[in-house]
Amino acid sequence: MWRLKAKLRPVIVFHFVIHFAFIFFLSWVLLSLLLRFDPVTIIAVGFLLTITSLFMEVMIGSSQVVNHLDPRWLSEASDPVIWALVHGEASRAGIKITKIGVINSESPNALIAASFRGEPILLLTKGLMQRLSYREMRAVISYMIGTSMSGFLVAATMFAGILILSYRLTSRYIESRMGNPREQFVDKVMAAIGYIPFALTVSQYVTATHSASSFGDRYAVDQTRDPSAYIMALIKVANDTASQSDRDNRTLFTPVKGLMFMDPTLAIRDYPVLLKAARSQGIRLEMIPGHSPETLESSEVEYHVFEWFWSQPGPLERFRGAIRAGKKIEYPLKIGLAWIE
Repeated sequence: MWRLKAKLRPVIVFHFVIHFAFIFFLSWVLLSLLLRFDPVTIIAVGFLLTITSLFMEVMIGSSQVVNHLDPRWLSEASDPVIWALVHGEASRAGIKITKIGVINSESPNALIAASFRGEPILLLTKGLMQRLSYREMRAVISYMIGTSMSGFLVAATMFAGILILSYRLTSRYIESRMGNPREQFVDKVMAAIGYIPFALTVSQYVTATHSASSFGDRYAVDQTRDPSAYIMALIKVANDTASQSDRDNRTLFTPVKGLMFMDPTLAIRDYPVLLKAARSQGIRLEMIPGHSPETLESSEVEYHVFEWFWSQPGPLERFRGAIRAGKKIEYPLKIGLAWIE
């Protein structure tokens, strides 16, 4: 499953150049000024160290994600329904999910990461398992499997690992932006240091995750042949995320949001327009169990700098895309009590 898509080649080259420039500078300072090595040796050392650093980033990306989210691992005995659902969908796709974990978060979402060999690890939040129906869970799992088959997930996981390192330096600053009054000067200094790897990585991360998400959207509808369940899952996850905008969605999930079913920042930003679009299609959201009409308007949210990037197509774009794809499978398309022609 480790395939380098053509769209990723300039991204990887750019990532390599950034590493090489930084490592070459350090090599030049240490080897040329202190040890008097010749330029050819310095370039060779810089090249080898760059290759080694990139290899290490790929190798430890998935472990960085897992350690960051600290999931509880599921076995077939602990949850036979989820186990059968995940492995059944994976079998139909011709892949193998190596691990299934549960993140201790009430916010409904899911995440998938890939090892160097491309073996996917699926993580579900506790809120997702409690909030969604069986059909909707199947749609979400199919989306996650689709992203793992897109050819972009290994690179996206590598970039997420770098953003997690940045988050470890900036977490106290981010918490202060979320209303924690205990901000200190050292937190700003650490945030400034952490912003460097963030700024140098985030554009590559977005390229990989945006493409993976688009592939996952198409795959989920085509695989399940149940577009209404997928659309309902989008609405439910966006609604609950927007109504819990002060929790993990803006802190813990920030560096890994591109690997998730729905980017929490986009859900918070775009839920009002998604709500309007759903109602224009005749979908009666008040009939959805647990629907929360009271959510913050996007203009009321003060985003911190480390969440100000869009790692997926917006929820409204995904909603409309799912309707277009769904009409080819089911016409008219029934979502809840609404028929969409």
